[in-house]
Amino acid sequence: MIWIEKLQPEYKAALLDISISPEQLPFVGTAAEFLADEQKGIHHHVILVNREVVGFFKIDSLLFSSTRFL
Repeated sequence: MIWIEKLQPEYKAALLDISISPEQLPFVGTAAEFLADEQKGIHHHVILVNREVVGFFKIDSLLFSSTRFL
């Protein structure tokens, strides 16, 4: 089963084992960079398959205040 959860401390070690393909690094960065991002408004999440960490993403809830949209 696929789950999306807020990042919990117990997922951090598994998250660091995830490798990102080189062509994706400019867009997503490394797992270590993901974990180091402690900006206000950033909400970290993990993607789990059968309770195993397989991916990650963050939601920037303050992006609208610092970015001009058309």
